[in-house]
Amino acid sequence: MRISLHLTARLPDARAAPALLDHLRGRAEALGWLAEAAAPGAGGDVGLRFLPGPPGSGLEVRVAADGRLEASAETATAGPEVHRDICLLLVEAANAFGFEPESVEDDAGYWDRWDDRALRTAWKTGGASTGGGARERGRRGREVAGSVLAVLAMLGAGMALLRALNGDIAGGKWWFALAVGGYFASGAVRPRG
Repeated sequence: MRISLHLTARLPDARAAPALLDHLRGRAEALGWLAEAAAPGAGGDVGLRFLPGPPGSGLEVRVAADGRLEASAETATAGPEVHRDICLLLVEAANAFGFEPESVEDDAGYWDRWDDRALRTAWKTGGASTGGGARERGRRGREVAGSVLAVLAMLGAGMALLRALNGDIAGGKWWFALAVGGYFASGAVRPRG
């Protein structure tokens, strides 16, 4: 399972890069994350690596000499709370330093929705980039189909009862069959867990 976040932006003033990195370091340390200097880039960019959780998870923020900012995070092994905290950290930095993200790719979809329940679901399904979004849509489709079949079962049961009360047992048996079939079918397609 791979769940990552990638953000690009441009600082309004490239000279603010050291202050931005100091701000991020302070906030990350307040969260209990380890912070270390990232290896310098070829174009003179500076950066920090944050280690918020177990090996395989982390956030790297780089700022180029022209103020171009890139933040990349792998959060699959760290959990949804760390993913959320990284998103919040980057939003707070954007507000504090006046930059607007140019692009954000979030496999968990949290950046677009800011929905903790959907974020936890992304962890269970493997994230949107690995088909988690399609799996979630498929699951939702099965839930709707199960609900429709349950409504048909109730309709069939009601009509069978009405026909039986009116003495039309022969016509009621078809409605009864619809009720039983809809009931069992709705339970068969409704996702478990």
